[in-house]
Amino acid sequence: MTILKINNLNYSRDDTIIFSNLNLNVFKKDYISIIGLNKSGKTTLTKLLCAIIPTDNIFSINDIFLNKQTVLDYIEHIGVVSNSLNIFLTKKVKDELILPLKNLGYNELKIKKIINDLITFFELEDLISKNTNELTKDEATYLQIIIALVHNPEILILDDAISSLPLQLKEKILLKLKKLNEKGLTIINITSDLETIYDSNKVYLLNNKSIEELGNVEQVFQEDNYLRKLGFKIPFIIDLSIKLKFYGLLDKIYYNLEALEENLWN
Repeated sequence: MTILKINNLNYSRDDTIIFSNLNLNVFKKDYISIIGLNKSGKTTLTKLLCAIIPTDNIFSINDIFLNKQTVLDYIEHIGVVSNSLNIFLTKKVKDELILPLKNLGYNELKIKKIINDLITFFELEDLISKNTNELTKDEATYLQIIIALVHNPEILILDDAISSLPLQLKEKILLKLKKLNEKGLTIINITSDLETIYDSNKVYLLNNKSIEELGNVEQVFQEDNYLRKLGFKIPFIIDLSIKLKFYGLLDKIYYNLEALEENLWN
C-alpha cells in the first residue's frame, strides 16, 4: 500500500533548478534511504516533504494531497528530525516529551503511559530528569528523535539526523528504528552517511536534480566504485568486506564487524 507519493516535483530557488521531474512512491512499512552529497538538495527535499516550503498537490500521504487547505492534516502523519534543529521549548527533558501530547489533547493517564513506554523503549532513565540546556549535542539529537516519534506518526523523516553521532550511539538509534519499522513505522532516511543505510529495504540516489533507485543495500555496495566516483565515503566494514570477498575470503558483504570476525574465524 502506497503511503507517500511525490508527483513530478519541479522546484527552483534563486533561478537555480534544484529538482526536475522528481517522482517517488513510498510504501507502508518501507525503510528507504535517499543518499546524496552536499548541495544535492537533501535538506530542501526534507523541507518540501514536511511542508516547510509550500507546494500545491505535489506531495500526498494516504491520498491527502498537500496544499494550503490540507497542510495540518498532512503533517499529522509525519515526524521529522534534522541535525540542524536541536531547539527545545521547555526546561526539562520530560516536559519536552509531554508538551506535544498536551497539545494533542491527551489526558494525563494516556500521557503517563506514553512517557513510561518511551522511557523503557529508548532507555531514558538517565536522561529523563535532566534539564534540556544540560544535554550534550549527542543527547539532544537522541531526544529530538524521540520527540519526533512521541505522537506516533506513520512516517519518520530523518535529514542527516544521526550522521555526526559516534558509532556506538548511531548503532543504538538504528537498532531502535529497525524495531519500530518492524512494528509498522515507515522511515525515510535522507543522508550522506552510508553507515546509516544498512537496514533500508530500498536505496535511492539524489543526483542531477532528480532521484534514481539503486536497489537494496547489497546491490548498492556492489557498485562501490560508482559511489566512490560520485564522492561518497565507503564505510570501513563495507570496504574491508569487499576486499576480502575479492580475494575469496568472504562470500558476501558484512555490515557488522563482529559478524565478519566470526565468519573469518569459522
